[in-house]
Amino acid sequence: MFFRKKDGRYRKRVKPRYHILGVFIVCLYFMGMSYASSSKDEVCGKYDEENTDGCFCVTRPSSLVPGGYGQRITCHALKNKNTFPTDLPKTTIQLDLSNNGVIGELQAASLSNLQYLQKLDLQGNEISSIEDKAFQFTPHLEVLDLSRNRLGNI
Repeated sequence: MFFRKKDGRYRKRVKPRYHILGVFIVCLYFMGMSYASSSKDEVCGKYDEENTDGCFCVTRPSSLVPGGYGQRITCHALKNKNTFPTDLPKTTIQLDLSNNGVIGELQAASLSNLQYLQKLDLQGNEISSIEDKAFQFTPHLEVLDLSRNRLGNI
């Protein structure tokens, strides 16, 4: 089907259903992006900005975590040196507790909620022992830094 423009030339009319389909696809895309961004921001919770524990959270894309986003938690100044933080997001993929002076034994219960954890940095603490099967709940752990601790044997 053709129509005449004001300048006298003929032009083919584009069927409107293609435009509607394109607009529909673009709307779906942006709706999905807003859902993903709102759900990933909610996960960080109290770690959105540096809090009283000296921890903060950064959301990163991760194909490993359902929803496509995981958290990188960094703690610079933990107040309680005798316990490992237990209220971390389940979608934590990186945890940096380096140079905090964390004392004692690393227990399996401390890591039981972190099934997507890929990197754990515990260097520069005062960890003296690691419980048997401490890493059984972290099947995706690829990087573990325990340097500069008080470990006698592993």
